[in-house]
Amino acid sequence: MLRFFVFLLFLGVAAAAFYAGMSYQKRLSALQNAANAQPTTSPEADRATQFERKRSAVDSDPQKWMNDNLPLEFAREGITKATDSKDPEFLYLYGRALMLSGNHRDAMHAFDLALNNLRAEPKLNLPLSAELKLAEASEALKLKDQGGAGRSQEAAMAEQKAVQLLDELLGVKSATPAK
Repeated sequence: MLRFFVFLLFLGVAAAAFYAGMSYQKRLSALQNAANAQPTTSPEADRATQFERKRSAVDSDPQKWMNDNLPLEFAREGITKATDSKDPEFLYLYGRALMLSGNHRDAMHAFDLALNNLRAEPKLNLPLSAELKLAEASEALKLKDQGGAGRSQEAAMAEQKAVQLLDELLGVKSATPAK
């Protein structure tokens, strides 16, 4: 009788060891699969990350960015001046560099060109579009704030354009009185 209980105990220990080994193997393979799995990033996320890096470079030193990137863009697109570019992202970054350098009039022109080129693209890039509209509105308001003789008509037009762009960005239909 004692032999029978020892035999059952031995079978129970063997079964428990077998189960523990199988369980350990499954956990080990699951951990290895998780460690080997490479995170996949979407092309949109990569593009957004690249854009953020470019914008940070402009923000940190606008003049250096213009010195480094204008010749590259001229060679890439075969153009002689920055505003001839058809790349809305480049035009936005160029306008941002001008804005940070204090050249508000040219910045507004670059933002306007970028916005027009962005509208012409078949696939609209909403984050860039939104940022362009905000930047152009900002520049229009800054241009309004720059006082000076003979600029009152230009300042009024800049303010009106800023309001229209902000309304467009927010999806608000503004009722402008007929003149």
